[in-house]
Amino acid sequence: MLKGKLEIFVVKRSSVLYVFLILLDIIFVRQKWMAIAGLSLGGIFSVIRFDSTVYTSRNLLSQNNLALTARLSVLKYILTQIATILLLVTSLLLDMWFFFGVTAGILAIPLVIMINGVTEALGITHNDFE
Repeated sequence: MLKGKLEIFVVKRSSVLYVFLILLDIIFVRQKWMAIAGLSLGGIFSVIRFDSTVYTSRNLLSQNNLALTARLSVLKYILTQIATILLLVTSLLLDMWFFFGVTAGILAIPLVIMINGVTEALGITHNDFE
């Protein structure tokens, strides 16, 4: 799990974002414990989903039997999306603030990747990933 330099970088930045969002929850949200619980659950789910995507991508790039690997990758992706939908629906049924926390947690890693991509494109940062 999380073997590459890029994966560790993304998870570290997501952890910083997680702490920042917890601080915002404590300051601004009325039901802070539900939001923090949702943020934690969503963040854990997002890291697992990110690790699964990285593992699948590495298998697609290194395997000889690409047809079978591609089928398994598509199946894994679809199952991940179904799990995401189920998590969001369940959290919405439980509590609105829990849902907001889960949504923020799930979107933390894509947000970190997007911000890193924009800063790299603008030349603000130079992370030099392979």
